[in-house]
Order: sequence, then structure tokens, then C-alpha cells
Amino acid sequence: MENIILKKYGFRGNEPLQEISKGHINKIWKIKNGYKSFLLKEFNHSDKERLAYLINIENQLSDISPKIIKTANDKSWLSIDEKLYILYEYIDGKHFSRDEITPEIAKSIGSFLRNAP
Repeated sequence: MENIILKKYGFRGNEPLQEISKGHINKIWKIKNGYKSFLLKEFNHSDKERLAYLINIENQLSDISPKIIKTANDKSWLSIDEKLYILYEYIDGKHFSRDEITPEIAKSIGSFLRNAP
């Protein structure tokens, strides 16, 4: 299945996939393509209206968040077998658990977003 998805995004289809997260709502893979890496999200619920809303928010924050990579057909997401997929550029960083987010970190993030273009 992953080969089909990757080809829809213009990849050869044989790029290595590393599963990063598997949850109730979605799965996430890291894809390496030469010197670049990408993040592929699979959404188990095919609510296209909700997904369009989330994509709109992410596009509004595109200066400060990973860019959405469009499919070979210039779509922001892909629908296969009642699942939706979005491909993002990969930005190396740290994932914080809820316990690690202190009031100081939350204030810092808020200040950053308030001052974002």
C-alpha cells in the first residue's frame, strides 16, 4: 500500500519508510528520499471536511510549521481505501510530552505565535 501512496506523491515507491507513531486516529511514517526527509500521516477517519479545515489552519501557519507537500495531481491530501494521507516536509526536532510542557514553555510558544507573520 505504501508504494501506491508514495507514487501518488511522485516518489519511485521504493523509498524506506520508518513508522514513527501508530495511534487510534492516525499513523505517521518518516520517508527518506535521497538527502530529504518527509513525514506521511495516515488518518483513519475519512472526514474530508475536517481535514480541509486542518489543512487551512496549517497553510495559515506555513511560515512557522512544516509545509504540506502536494500530490503529483496538485492535491493537498490523498484518499485511498477510505483513509486520508497528507505528506509534510520533515523538520528534525523534539517531541514534548504533556508532562514536559511547563507554563514557561507554553508562554514562549504563545509569544512566538503572536509575533509570527
